[in-house]
Amino acid sequence: MSKKSNGTTGPSDPFAVVRISRREFTVHFRQPKDMAGRYGFDYPRDTDRYPMEEVTEPTTGRRTRKALFKGNISNFNDIYLKDAMYSPLLHKYNYLPAWLAIFPYTTSSVYRGGSSMHKDGIQLDIELQQLIGDTSQLKNSKYTELKFVSSNPSKLTVSPSSIPIKKFIKQGYKTTVVDKTNSKSRKDYVLKRAVLVKGVRNKKPLSRHESIAVYAISANDKDLVGELMVHKNDQTYKADLVLVPVKTSTGINKKSLESIESYLKYNSFNQALIRAEIKTTEPFDLNKFDTDTHIKSYIKHAKTNSHTPESVSDGIINAYDKYGLGKHRDQNGNALSINQKGHKKTYLFLLDFDVKDLYGKAPADFSTGQFATGNVALVLKSGLDDYETLVHEVAHSMGVPHVFEPNLINQYKFYQGFSDKVMDYKWQTGIAPSNPNKLISFTRYQWYLMQKDPSVYKL
Repeated sequence: MSKKSNGTTGPSDPFAVVRISRREFTVHFRQPKDMAGRYGFDYPRDTDRYPMEEVTEPTTGRRTRKALFKGNISNFNDIYLKDAMYSPLLHKYNYLPAWLAIFPYTTSSVYRGGSSMHKDGIQLDIELQQLIGDTSQLKNSKYTELKFVSSNPSKLTVSPSSIPIKKFIKQGYKTTVVDKTNSKSRKDYVLKRAVLVKGVRNKKPLSRHESIAVYAISANDKDLVGELMVHKNDQTYKADLVLVPVKTSTGINKKSLESIESYLKYNSFNQALIRAEIKTTEPFDLNKFDTDTHIKSYIKHAKTNSHTPESVSDGIINAYDKYGLGKHRDQNGNALSINQKGHKKTYLFLLDFDVKDLYGKAPADFSTGQFATGNVALVLKSGLDDYETLVHEVAHSMGVPHVFEPNLINQYKFYQGFSDKVMDYKWQTGIAPSNPNKLISFTRYQWYLMQKDPSVYKL
């Protein structure tokens, strides 16, 4: 049986007819672990979809195996299938594509929002997955090679253009148990850094989402078996950060400030096509204002480790509004607090003291009488060397909730403490091991939340 792809076939696609007959396997693009955070990459984790992890049930306290995604599974599928070019044709095999987001490599004369950040392209792993429960041998497959086809080769290239199936056979497979209770498993063949996806220099940015389609080739057939979606990049964004190292006693190490700037720019918000840049560093020595009784009290609580989460944020915002360099006004000329929406800067306070059970905070803005995310993030002393905390709090200020919290804008809820997502936690609920992952990845739906935040602007 064959079926046309309803007009979604890319202009360079040599296969006008996409076969959707029985598959032996599907093919997936994956990110090398040491490259996480350097570009936008979101993919459906097995643990989000299948009962692979033991979680604690809040009502009974029992540990049971569950998929980590807790919401409507159609919402989860939409994260990856929405706007995809070919993947809906493979969804009968439970296929969901990965999404890649990279900056266009252009000069400012072509597009002012371009960057050399991804000029060398992106190397990705290729994972060939036999269908769940299929015990056949790949060496007996009718297919001889995989072919990779860009939907827009004048702007987006992929190399090599093909990989022999025998390379996967030679590599061998690992068994992934997706459902231990029901004895369901899958054979996965992985080739590390097998393909290079690259934007063509000085071409106009991608004005639509593009695709790298994967076909399995046999003597008689060319069958669609996978896809990588590459996010359009004709609109990129900027976030201006003000770094405020606060001194109550020892102050902040200068070397820490330099490494923070690099991490923010190249390992975090760039995933959402946002150039997060520190516009200025404004040291704030509270001791200079200790004749102010409120600041004197703030310093005392800092030195005695007696601040509350509320007092540590309210106090520093009020102090900076009064004595700091950041002065903002709304369209009518009225003064704005640094934590109010209405200006385009995000203030990141680095504190030289700790608060019990607190690593960082992004205080909300209640100036209108209703909840709104603010423009301030705080990181306590114990979190200064943990860039995950720093990015986590800034993302809160850009409107991104925790992945595990019920929220009006968060229809994507997961069990806490299992993933590599920035907005997860390092610990799980109940008596359970800590999260072993580095929290470094933003998901596709979070890219859009940050891009829409009032403090982020278009380039």
